[in-house]
Amino acid sequence: MQRTFIGIFLLLCGMTLLAFIGTLLSAPEARLVLSRFNPTLDEPILEDPLIAPRNVEPGVYHVASSEAIFTITHPSEARNAYVGTTTLTTGTLTLTQSKFGEWNGTSTFVIDMSAINFLRDNDAFDLHTADFFATETYPQAILIITNIGRQGDSNVFDLTGRLTLRGETHDVTIPTATIYVRDDTLVLETDFMFDRTQWGITHASPSFSGTRGDTMLSDNVNVVVTTTFPLTALE
Repeated sequence: MQRTFIGIFLLLCGMTLLAFIGTLLSAPEARLVLSRFNPTLDEPILEDPLIAPRNVEPGVYHVASSEAIFTITHPSEARNAYVGTTTLTTGTLTLTQSKFGEWNGTSTFVIDMSAINFLRDNDAFDLHTADFFATETYPQAILIITNIGRQGDSNVFDLTGRLTLRGETHDVTIPTATIYVRDDTLVLETDFMFDRTQWGITHASPSFSGTRGDTMLSDNVNVVVTTTFPLTALE
């Protein structure tokens, strides 16, 4: 009987001790004290609070810098693509948010077509001529975003727009754009494709000639736009 009592007593003491040690180790203050007596325990490291990234805010933004890259490939893929780089001379981006949290917006960008620089060796095509972009007659293209919708709370936005090129305006599909804040700058990045034949650019078109090869160029033109807006321009 006495041995049983002693065994139960020791068991209860052991359980109490384990619970006490667990409580000490779970408390930061206790762990700090214990670590000074036991060098095998790490000292707690106080980390600086994380700086929350700045959210995209509604407002009117004005272009600070930009780049537009036009890429036209060969259907046969036997030759390298034509890649031309230019800038957006002017542009604004307007973002709005309703009281229900729904996002919308518009933007207008003027693209300097006459400044597109197609770096190629032994060029077979001059994309500035009247057969293509006719940049002497139409030195500018205008990209208008008519609707901007945000995908939840992400940095991804759905865009709907129109492109004026060579004096003609047609709808363009811009599936997604990324809009985010980096330092003190709002950044918009997007890419889309358009069928050049809709704007009357049918020269060397596989669809119109019925042939494919080195002397042809794809009907689709890929455009990548990267634009930055200073947050100081927020209205």
